[in-house]
Amino acid sequence: MNSLTVLAPLSAPGLLVLGLFLMVWAYARRRRAEAPQHWREASAHVRAARVVPQGRGFEPEVEYEYEVDGHRFVGHRYAAQAMSPFSRTEADRLVLKFAPDTDPVVRYDPADPGRAVLDSHAHGAGVAAALLGALLMLLGAVLLASLALVTPA
Repeated sequence: MNSLTVLAPLSAPGLLVLGLFLMVWAYARRRRAEAPQHWREASAHVRAARVVPQGRGFEPEVEYEYEVDGHRFVGHRYAAQAMSPFSRTEADRLVLKFAPDTDPVVRYDPADPGRAVLDSHAHGAGVAAALLGALLMLLGAVLLASLALVTPA
């Protein structure tokens, strides 16, 4: 009896379940990241913008205000989902784009107007997790198939 015969019955279902979990999680993350594309727009006014260190990179920190139905809101979110840290150059470029006293368009959640973002694009949210999930499912399926080939009837 080889190690494949011993390990495949245990690891193949685990790989399939883990792969499926990652694909479902990636799909949900993608849906959350794309939600602002369907939110309403409002004119905003940037009050402050700066680059701050974030882990191994940098992040643009932007404070803006906008008005919805006569109520003023202050926002700080650049995008719907946390993004990987930017390089210093990328963060500087975004801070210049959303410099103080500029008037960008923000997208706000009509169900909760206090939630707004400057960037409504998904930027590949969940793609890596979906690819890893698909790879794990494929590996699990190969293990199951190989088990069927080596297991005596």
